[in-house]
Amino acid sequence: MQCAQHPAVAATAVCSRCDRPVCPECKQERNGKAFCPSCAEHLDRRAQAAPRPLVARSAPPPTGEVAVVPPATPTVAPDAPRPAAVAGDLYEGPAIRDVYTGPLPDQLPDELPPPEEPTLAPLEPEVPLPPVTVADTTSPQLFLYAPAAGVLGGAVWYGIAVASGYKSGWLAILIGTLVGIAAAWGAGGGGQIVTLVALLTTASTLGLGDYLIAQHNYGRIEAEATATWAASLKFLDDGRLSDAELATYLKMSPSSLASMSTDEIASARRAATEKLRRAATEIDQPKGTFNDFWASMIDLKDMIFYAIALLTAGRMTLEKA
Repeated sequence: MQCAQHPAVAATAVCSRCDRPVCPECKQERNGKAFCPSCAEHLDRRAQAAPRPLVARSAPPPTGEVAVVPPATPTVAPDAPRPAAVAGDLYEGPAIRDVYTGPLPDQLPDELPPPEEPTLAPLEPEVPLPPVTVADTTSPQLFLYAPAAGVLGGAVWYGIAVASGYKSGWLAILIGTLVGIAAAWGAGGGGQIVTLVALLTTASTLGLGDYLIAQHNYGRIEAEATATWAASLKFLDDGRLSDAELATYLKMSPSSLASMSTDEIASARRAATEKLRRAATEIDQPKGTFNDFWASMIDLKDMIFYAIALLTAGRMTLEKA
């Protein structure tokens, strides 16, 4: 085993504090124990910072009283090592006696007075808590009032959209408020189930209203296409325009048409017939099936209206909780 600080020198002891091997040059003794230089320096600093030991005077106290004796300062040689205040070391200073200042045992009374019973403060009367009102979320009125309000709101939503061709955010707020108040009124208060019913009813109301609006618009466009096709074909007779029909379509008099050459009349008839046949396909017709047409009507603005209505309905039910 080699020294921790001098690897080339064999160790002769082990530090009692850190267990590092030390050679004779590094070995430091304190109170009969071997330490390395670092631990010995640490113990010396601790010993210098430790308080001096107290020594009580040996004069006997007077009878019946015990005097408080001030500690005497012992005479210690300047070069004497101070006791090390390190855990595990032995204390070599003089004994310290505790000073008792109470009466002597022979002066204690024979019987001690009974302990006084603690005086408890009177308890304040309990104030009864107000009854907690819990909404009857299973009440049939909840599932009656909320759908009724949804039907009314959906009718207003459908009627205004069909009549004006526009939807309004204020109308979405009105529907959410109507459904939320009706749900809370039917349940007698708010709650999670009441809020859930109000949200589902509001979403169903707007969704069903938009479905009916899409059906109305789809049918209107189909009717316009059919009417335009019929109006185009009223000039045709067996798929061919007569001279009178051609003159009416071209907004010319029969005499003006008769002044035209045969080739000019035939060319004008072919062009008018083809234009009339394409008239029905040139109008704004719905593309694809009705479901595709309905899905194309739902845009970002409708999603915002839905969110506004749902937030309003949820807020109405939470305020009634």
